[in-house]
Amino acid sequence: MNLQDSVCVNELHTNMLAFYVPLVLTTTTVAEPIHFTSAQFSTVYEYSRELYQAPLAIDGLIDSFAISGSTANTNGQTLSLNMGSPIDGPVSVRIRVNIPGVIRQWMAPLQVYLGNSAHERAFECERDVVAEWSYQCLHPLAAHTFITVYLPSTSSNTWMVINEVEAVRNVNSIIATTEPARDTTLDVISTNRSAVLHIPERRRNQMLPLVVFLHPYTYTGTYWYDLYIGSSSQQESPKMHIVAEGTRDRNNYPFWNATDACCNLDNAVVDDVAYVESLVRQAIRYHNADPDNVMIVGMSNGGFMVHRLICELPTLFSLAISINGASWQHRDDCPALRRRVGVFPTLVHVNSNADNVVPAVGGRVLPALRDYPSAIEVVHRWKTASGCRAYRQTTSHSLLHTGDAASVDENFNCTRSNKVIGITLLNQNHAPSFASDWFSQLLTLANVQRN
Repeated sequence: MNLQDSVCVNELHTNMLAFYVPLVLTTTTVAEPIHFTSAQFSTVYEYSRELYQAPLAIDGLIDSFAISGSTANTNGQTLSLNMGSPIDGPVSVRIRVNIPGVIRQWMAPLQVYLGNSAHERAFECERDVVAEWSYQCLHPLAAHTFITVYLPSTSSNTWMVINEVEAVRNVNSIIATTEPARDTTLDVISTNRSAVLHIPERRRNQMLPLVVFLHPYTYTGTYWYDLYIGSSSQQESPKMHIVAEGTRDRNNYPFWNATDACCNLDNAVVDDVAYVESLVRQAIRYHNADPDNVMIVGMSNGGFMVHRLICELPTLFSLAISINGASWQHRDDCPALRRRVGVFPTLVHVNSNADNVVPAVGGRVLPALRDYPSAIEVVHRWKTASGCRAYRQTTSHSLLHTGDAASVDENFNCTRSNKVIGITLLNQNHAPSFASDWFSQLLTLANVQRN
């Protein structure tokens, strides 16, 4: 293919869009350009009068590049440019266009995104109102490798030309300013319930991992969070935190309607699964939480609720940590374990060996409730369903404030893209004496991606 055989504007078919794109990505500190490696149209596109359905390999150093795409797609066209390697930091994108005046008057503006293979349009760049075709982007994750230009639909007898797409990394850009830490309220109107979302200081519109915290029975979410999470969370990289609140029973104690083993003593009709799911989806949709990095953490009754959530919503969470909780007594009561395909969250199942409230050997929390399985059985179920093919056993003396040992049984190389980890806390009761950085240690053990 001769790259000089660009399609001229005068030769355009009336039902085609044409793009002249010098593909150069440079930084403000290094003169060496970064190559784009491929271009992908959302529908069949034309290059030098040849039609392509697969991505076109390109060299980002060429001076000009012309491709045409049919306007028959009423949803508009998408042009994705692969940057080849992850790009960090703020990015400025400038696009020069040539559009007939009558079209410019009614055409919606272009939209520019940064993304990756999982979320090709995960992050929308902000358009500079003064410079109409310039966009300011803040790269939220180092894993993003695409610049995607979304072109609005046009009628069959109109055309537009993009003369240039230029992306520049700018470490000193004003878009690198940070948003201050703040708290907001997530409301679940259908149930008249809410929860607090803690948003740490971050770069403007930065996508962050999300952690949902579920309190034990009789505790409020805020009290347990301040007691167990507050200081530990300072040791880890920035994440959004949802402090969820259970409903209250006839004794005015907060509880979760988790499994039948703990702790809905009144048999109340409460859909806590829908409540937590609504909180997570609000954080993703309205507050830029990372949909691929949602974690759930619970203790005691909250630990039982963690198991119910991953049984019913296994693809919503990337990591689940249950502390002195358990799953359903019968394996078939967990829908996720009956799934033949799909990914599972990484499970960290923690139990204290001297717990007299929820003993690790299994049993019954209270006479009015049902039985629950042993910690060994819970881990066995998940590692079997996950198809884990490797195992190692280690000991940690830093997880507990007392210096007592924590036995760690790690099952990995799993076919469901997860890990299953069982942890036994030695000489600990139902309320473990964790070290100040216990939460950060568990995240490291689970190999949670850090920003």
